[in-house]
Amino acid sequence: MGVADLQRLVGTAFPGGSFTIEAREHERFLRAVGAPPRPDGSAHPLYALVATQRGMGYSVDDFLAACGAKADDGPLLTRFKLVLDDVLRVGSTYTVTGGITETCRKVGRHVGPFDLVTFELRLVSGTAVVARTVSSWALPRPET
Repeated sequence: MGVADLQRLVGTAFPGGSFTIEAREHERFLRAVGAPPRPDGSAHPLYALVATQRGMGYSVDDFLAACGAKADDGPLLTRFKLVLDDVLRVGSTYTVTGGITETCRKVGRHVGPFDLVTFELRLVSGTAVVARTVSSWALPRPET
């Protein structure tokens, strides 16, 4: 993928979709992370990551393919940010929207050329954004 193709990715929207925080699945999540149920019955804040990733309408392989990369290339999640604007509710269904917000080509001393691709996902209830996640991936480009 050339630099011009990389720059054209900015603004690419993901298919999106919806995600429901199911009570039984949330209970399994709490056990997996060793967290007690929340006193107010709300979902664990980290569940925003689960909801946005599963509701974005792309698998990891789909995302990589859109960026001209493959899992065998050795992609790396390099940065993750979670912003909670409200509490997540068990049993609630959220809309997931988002897409690619930034790209740049870099060269690492040990890994050689790679592209840094950043995307933001929003978890929406009605018209209100409940949570946002920002993820940056380093995609090795050995052919460049």
